[in-house]
This record gives sequence, structure tokens and C-alpha cells, in this order.
Amino acid sequence: MSLYKTVVIVDVDGTLSVNTDRFNKFSKLKGNGDLVAFHSKEEVLKDPPIHDVIKVVQDLAPWNTIVILSARHEKDRHVTEEYCRMWNIPYDMMILAPDGDETPAHQFKVKTCNDLVSQGFQIICCLDDCHLNIAALRESGFTAFHVRERGY
Repeated sequence: MSLYKTVVIVDVDGTLSVNTDRFNKFSKLKGNGDLVAFHSKEEVLKDPPIHDVIKVVQDLAPWNTIVILSARHEKDRHVTEEYCRMWNIPYDMMILAPDGDETPAHQFKVKTCNDLVSQGFQIICCLDDCHLNIAALRESGFTAFHVRERGY
């Protein structure tokens, strides 16, 4: 693994994978807000990949540091790493929220990006599916692309 100073930030759920079925199955709105099941290996590995986004990440990987940045918790690292291996998603670093941390995703992601910049990295772009994350990243001066399952 060779770390380049230029960084591409990549989200997981909804960006590299389609988690709509899993979200609907365990939605609090449907009375089943079971986050343990939502993040279980059995359920996560069923998420279909978003192949065109994965291809973009694969194309950027040889010349940039790829950072998987997700509000998933550290306890979910093993299944996230397995998902990346399963779909040949390259990455150099994976940053997940600390276990028990309930900081909103947009705040966690902006803080983490600022921390990377303070360590000397240059973030060239962020790929994310959440409009709140995109807005917060852009407001903080980062180039952020809104990824959706069927378009950008």
C-alpha cells in the first residue's frame, strides 16, 4: 500500500452498495429499527454493488489514496472489509465512526476530512449518496459528488 497525498473519499451504503432493501426491511418507520440486524454480515453482504461507482474508484486507485469513510461503527469493520473484498473495491484506509458515537454522519465526515487535510492530505473529491453529507462537505470547501443508484 502506497499512500498518495491526493485523496478520494468514498462512502459505502448507497454509494458503493444499494442498501435500499436492507433499509426498508429494518426501518424504524416500519416498526423494526433493529440496527444489529441492519448491520449484520448476513444482511450487508446481500447488498448489490453499484458497479459504475466501483469502476470509478478502481480507476482512481492507482494514483490516489482511497479512503472509505462511513458512519458505520468500528464494530462493523469486518463486514465492511469483507464487502470490499467481495466486490474488488480498492481502498488504502477505512475510517469508521467509533463504537457508540452518535455524531450525525455529516458532522463526522466533515471533521474527518478536515483531520485528513491537517495531516497533509489533499482531498480531491468525496463520493456520497446523502444530500446532507454532500451539502456539509461542500459548505466546508470540499468537492463532493452526489452518487445515486441510477445517476449522479
